[in-house]
Amino acid sequence: MGEGRDGGVEQNKIPYIKLTLIRGKITMNLKNEDLQEEKIKENLLKTTISRREFLLASIGLATSGIAALSSYGKAVKASIEPEVHKPVEIRNPNPDMLYRRLGRTNMMVSVVSFGGAFHYGPGALKDTAEIQRVFDKSIELGVNYFDTSPDYGTERYFAYLAPKREKYFLATKVNTMSASGARAEVENSLKDMKTDYLDVIQIHYQPQNEDWKGTLEALQELHKLKEEGKVRTVGFAHHSYDVLRTVLTKHSELIDMILLLYSFHSETDEAKKIITLAHTKDIGTAAMKVLRAAYETWEKRITDFKADATNWSRLAELMDDSTSIAQACIKYVLKNPLLSTAVLGIQSVENIVENAAVAKML
Repeated sequence: MGEGRDGGVEQNKIPYIKLTLIRGKITMNLKNEDLQEEKIKENLLKTTISRREFLLASIGLATSGIAALSSYGKAVKASIEPEVHKPVEIRNPNPDMLYRRLGRTNMMVSVVSFGGAFHYGPGALKDTAEIQRVFDKSIELGVNYFDTSPDYGTERYFAYLAPKREKYFLATKVNTMSASGARAEVENSLKDMKTDYLDVIQIHYQPQNEDWKGTLEALQELHKLKEEGKVRTVGFAHHSYDVLRTVLTKHSELIDMILLLYSFHSETDEAKKIITLAHTKDIGTAAMKVLRAAYETWEKRITDFKADATNWSRLAELMDDSTSIAQACIKYVLKNPLLSTAVLGIQSVENIVENAAVAKML
């Protein structure tokens, strides 16, 4: 049983799926193509379809004995209402990766996403050339959602990806809860990452108490930036399920997605309730700390995982000789079809290869 942060992706022949909308009907063509020769079209899923239509088409294929789309159908099986009235958007599609809709943003994001906090912990990644290799490998494997924050100290490295901006969705955060502070942080992020817009901007770990005044002021300013075209969607990131429950019940009109703690070892029942609540409002969900915080070595984290017998049993049932502990952690959260994506810490090329392989396991 693998316990390292290693892994690989086999270049097997798998079904290639093409979805086309013709006069309101979906047609699907499947071919067995060698992935080394098949060119993936950039706008594979960029078509106006309802979630109901997509679901029914998925079920139709599955019942015909075609398993290629079954995992994708499961990813949206509970996403029937309300109808989608604008095109879903996918970037950098790769048939070895799975994509799920990020709520009403209508972005089809890779289930394995890139977490930008790679400066932290004993495995901190700070070599510029290696960071660029990790970025390149992520794009190669079909990852299309990149998440960072000014306080991670890594935004400037994302400027390397600027020439490939059409291949990925870019998310970052604001940490200053005022209108002027939120605007200044967004402007700095745009400059540092050499882009003229952000796909997602998130309120970061605020409020820390019951005072929502500054948070709401910042949220309202982010929506002004949205009107100006500098921000596409607004999100909310927090470690507290109580805070997330408040924003989902009282301020859901102001947010399009949330970033929450979700893993096999951290209050999974509470996390599932939050994800379900967000889903009822068509708000996208992203999981963080899936592999636990990177402040400790991976070996230390594994030791702690095994020390908790109850939690460890959740993970053990997802492992076999070909599945590493890290991959089992990722599989645990992604088996929830209502979760849009897992934002994972990446500190090496080996990490992203190992993580991305989970999409094929699903």
